[in-house]
Amino acid sequence: MGLFVWNMAISFQLLFFIVSGVIFIYIREGSFKYYALYIVFLLTYLLSRNDYFYYAFEHFIARFLTQNNAEIFTYIACLFLQIVFYNYYCRFALHFLDLDKHIRKYFNRIMRIVRNLGGLFFGWAIIAYSFNTPHLYMKLLTFLYLPIMLSIFVITFYHAISHCAKYKNFFLVGVCAFVFFCFGIVHR
Repeated sequence: MGLFVWNMAISFQLLFFIVSGVIFIYIREGSFKYYALYIVFLLTYLLSRNDYFYYAFEHFIARFLTQNNAEIFTYIACLFLQIVFYNYYCRFALHFLDLDKHIRKYFNRIMRIVRNLGGLFFGWAIIAYSFNTPHLYMKLLTFLYLPIMLSIFVITFYHAISHCAKYKNFFLVGVCAFVFFCFGIVHR
């Protein structure tokens, strides 16, 4: 049963990638390019959660680094993948809700915060790898990144209810479910 569920999750993500890619190509709805990128990084992350792919990547990296460094690199890379797919999902949601059209100033601030968080955590990934402290990176993710993203979510939710078309409320319900269930992804 576990293998069936695993294959189903991967196949649904591939389906969503294809659908969002088609929407982006034919309709030119810009938000769906962010959704496609979100799916690519989410799929990569999901594959990294599979022991076979995780250890295959780790052994590949061990060819260039020592085994201990490969373990640390792989651990930090998998954590960084979470940051990347959360950032792309945030970008998609902000564009999909048309906040760039309704409240441009807020939209620009949030986009700058998301970009800076991505850059900051990339830098911290390098530092955590250099100093052999992967658990510090996990703590930064848990106690800094996630609370900031949750704060953005709450404030954006308020703005979205005030400024978005009513049919996008269905999307907001889905985002609430996404945020609620994402906390299960953070810890292995």
